[in-house]
Amino acid sequence: YDTFFAKLNIGIDNLPPNKMIIIDEAHNLSSNQISCFPEQFPYRLGLSATPERYNALETQKIVEYFTRGTIEPYRYSIEEAIENNFLSHYQYHPIFVNISEGNFESYQNLTKRLYYLENEDPRDHEKIVDIRTKRSVIIKKANCKIEKLMSLVISKKYEFQNSVIYCGQGKDSETEESIIDAVTKVLAVDGGYSVSQFTSKTTDRVNVLSKFESGYYDVLAAIKCFDEGVDVPKLDKIYIMSSDALNRQTIQRRGRVLRKCIESGKKVANIYDFVVLPPEDITTGLGVRSLVVNE
Repeated sequence: YDTFFAKLNIGIDNLPPNKMIIIDEAHNLSSNQISCFPEQFPYRLGLSATPERYNALETQKIVEYFTRGTIEPYRYSIEEAIENNFLSHYQYHPIFVNISEGNFESYQNLTKRLYYLENEDPRDHEKIVDIRTKRSVIIKKANCKIEKLMSLVISKKYEFQNSVIYCGQGKDSETEESIIDAVTKVLAVDGGYSVSQFTSKTTDRVNVLSKFESGYYDVLAAIKCFDEGVDVPKLDKIYIMSSDALNRQTIQRRGRVLRKCIESGKKVANIYDFVVLPPEDITTGLGVRSLVVNE
């Protein structure tokens, strides 16, 4: 995108009129970029797991650029791809974890502020989004997930070989250790697995993927950059310790693990999803319902 808007876009007017533009991962287009697209393309194709963005208006702008608001986008669902034998069947396993009382108290305080903001007239939408983001970060970084992962690894009841673990970004809310470092340590030290990290800071990602495919690495601890544009057909398990609210991320992560693989004989993929619940002894009160519903 950067190259297109910085260099190629300048010479578009000089091209013949009968031209086509194809945009992969079209959901990554920003609102400003969509506005800058030349209208001289009579043929337009945008590809996306789903064009959904946090802002509904941006989503609409993406779709309308390609459809001009006159045709329905072509849709092909994961369910259809599974039924037609293009993708593997999968099993979904929720792993329930109880948040600590300290983390939940912070969640409740933000929920209380959110209630006040949502009942103001007029509403301050920026503040509401900010509080919701801060509240979701508490869940993404909740230390209970690391503790649960450790118990799963030690129990030997869960298999982590040939899997990717999606970690939260930033530091553990209680220990101040990087979450991905904590996850890596649990898998390597407590589980004895060969682990590599796969993040935007990983300089040799092609080499890391190659070693994972060959079996040199048992597990990859990843953040968001493993969501799209990565093709590892032999992958048959993912563990989701942190995720966004966007449906797009859910679809893309399923796409990583549902690839068919004749060589490995993969029949069924498995998705393990860490679902955060309130502390065990708290079943009613402020924040309980919102946490459960959001999760």
